[in-house]
Amino acid sequence: HNSKLLTYLRMYAEQFRLKDHIRFQRKITQIEPADDYDRTGAWMVSSVNAISHDDQKIERYEKVMLATGHHAHPRSPTFSGLDRFKGR
Repeated sequence: HNSKLLTYLRMYAEQFRLKDHIRFQRKITQIEPADDYDRTGAWMVSSVNAISHDDQKIERYEKVMLATGHHAHPRSPTFSGLDRFKGR
């Protein structure tokens, strides 16, 4: 159930020791193939601190996974008559 999703993700990350490989509170500013991408498949990832917007880093990674955080902020539709909707 979706109410258990966060607990599941935390347990999964702990079980597989993923937290050591996650950069929290970072805003990605650029992702591009490394100079030797054709040979290595590596990526260069530029980021800054998401809160202070300083501490710019460029790090090299063999793989990149984007986790956009779409569960962090609920999105609900808006339309005329929604305030009167009673269900079904």
